[in-house]
Amino acid sequence: MRIVLDYGGTIVDRIDDYEYSRTLGDGVVRHPAFVAYSAFERGIIQTEDEYLRALSALSGDTVEDCRAYLEERKEAVSLPDDRERVLRELADDHSLALFTDQVRVWIDGFLGRLGIADLFDDTVVSSDIGRVKPHPEGYSRLCDGYDDAVMVGDEVSTDLVMAERFGMETVWVKNSHGDGTAHGEPDHTVDDLTEVPEVL
Repeated sequence: MRIVLDYGGTIVDRIDDYEYSRTLGDGVVRHPAFVAYSAFERGIIQTEDEYLRALSALSGDTVEDCRAYLEERKEAVSLPDDRERVLRELADDHSLALFTDQVRVWIDGFLGRLGIADLFDDTVVSSDIGRVKPHPEGYSRLCDGYDDAVMVGDEVSTDLVMAERFGMETVWVKNSHGDGTAHGEPDHTVDDLTEVPEVL
């Protein structure tokens, strides 16, 4: 079985980007960190240096201050031991894939630092394909060659609706952003990644 996992909110807890972005200036646009990140995750900005220059221009902060913001945000990412254990158990019996709206250089760094890069047979990152979920391209790549596939994510509209259209079984990891079921009803609902083996 192919198990496709979302990253933020599923494997690791979501980071309160609003809290971190408050360390930046108001700049020329509202929420400059989100604007710069959106360009990076879509592949419009190609390097971390370009991202930092864009963030500096948008926030009015120095590149050095933007780098400090970014490093603090990166350090906030952690993987609870019980989730790592479950990922390892799943990887022993299934083909794991990661599908994330993220930046390749960052996700490779996160997976390496967390010690779980070797668990994933495939990784599809939005910055590589120039499309964020729910665009079908990533789902198509990850389902190719698998008759039995499951998508595990914390956002019904972003992660699971398109997966369902590809015939994937869906598992919703409930989040704090409301019940999420207005966009569809997932096959399974769990409170945490650690409960996924129970529903497969």
